[in-house]
Amino acid sequence: MKKIIAYNMLMVALFTPICCAQDIARIVEDVGKSVVVVIGFNVDSTANKLGSGCFINNKGVILTNAHVIDSCLSLQIELTDTIIEVAANSNGLFCTTRKTIKIYLTKCS
Repeated sequence: MKKIIAYNMLMVALFTPICCAQDIARIVEDVGKSVVVVIGFNVDSTANKLGSGCFINNKGVILTNAHVIDSCLSLQIELTDTIIEVAANSNGLFCTTRKTIKIYLTKCS
């Protein structure tokens, strides 16, 4: 009986990490789709800000730190498979629509 219990415990110990690793890999792949790279450009079109952001809803709203977009005239948003150029409008908002992606970035006070 002890051998059967030991064998069962060994099987659980051996196969649990494999199952968990597959779950973690799937989670990382799914979450990775919502993460973006944000590059900010100044007046000279020089990249002077770099940060990350993430989509916070299915409407294309990206959350990033204020220092990443502060005083930038344009942004480049890098998704997993797409690069989107975004210019600031007169209100300082960054808005664009490309295909089905809508991006609205603004600094919260």
